[in-house]
Amino acid sequence: MSLTRKLLKELELNDSAIERIIAAHVETVDALRQERDAAQAQRDAQQGETAAIQAEYTAYRGQVEEARRLSARREALTQALTAQGANPQALPLLLDAIRLPEEAWQDNKLTDAAAILQPWRAKYGGLFAVKNPVPVTKVRPPVHGGGLLTHADVKRMSASDINRNWSAVKNALNNH
Repeated sequence: MSLTRKLLKELELNDSAIERIIAAHVETVDALRQERDAAQAQRDAQQGETAAIQAEYTAYRGQVEEARRLSARREALTQALTAQGANPQALPLLLDAIRLPEEAWQDNKLTDAAAILQPWRAKYGGLFAVKNPVPVTKVRPPVHGGGLLTHADVKRMSASDINRNWSAVKNALNNH
């Protein structure tokens, strides 16, 4: 129920009392409105601060996630380059030079490292080791570590083995 002049007259109050009550009521209502407006302004300011903090946090979180993604991709690329025979000392240069399209990645892993890195291997071939097996002939008889050939070793040798190892055979024959 609202406080009106009609209500106060029904209570049989005189006009000066009614005016004083209405004036006091207006002051109270105005004071309450000012408090409400101040509280709303404070709430709005806090909401603005909260939104700004939330935006900063979201931006920071995005930066951290992006840094983690880039770090994981860099590690995957390092492992792929190493597996492809990249010179370990050239890895930092290769990592800076190689820019792969987004299609080359599935999450933070390369989809097909050999195929994806093939153009880079061709472009920077000098930075990649090429594995060429070197044939090695078997030495018969096996040379004893630090020891001389014995007379029995010389008897087991073929003529070509004797010619190949003539200095060791000569020493074995002289010492016998």
